Amino acid sequence: MQSRKLTAAAKLSLLGGALLLSAISVSAQAGCGEKTTECIVIKGDSQKTLECEITVCANLHSFLSRWQLADGTTLSTDYTDDSESITINGEPGYALPADILRAELGCYSTFATNKAETTLVCGRDLDF
Repeated sequence: MQSRKLTAAAKLSLLGGALLLSAISVSAQAGCGEKTTECIVIKGDSQKTLECEITVCANLHSFLSRWQLADGTTLSTDYTDDSESITINGEPGYALPADILRAELGCYSTFATNKAETTLVCGRDLDF
């Protein structure tokens, strides 16, 4: 049996083909992770720290997260190439800018005209 060695150009061609195929198939595959962590809910002057379960799924074109807190509070985020949606207990919300928060926090808030109606939800250690 004769041994065949691939030339550098052939190796690059095979690598390029493998990368092209993986780029095509990545968008069809999603990865998900679940984490139990500590969340903080602030509504008006009330603040509570609760256990929460966070599920995150992502692929090349989208990202979503689902938060379920021990008190029944829910938070959903959906990001795609074309849109984004954030809800807290079904109400529209927004992400607080990371540069105004402590490094270990990720926070979301509802839109409200006064402090008493605003719900703020923060999660700790959100690295997956």
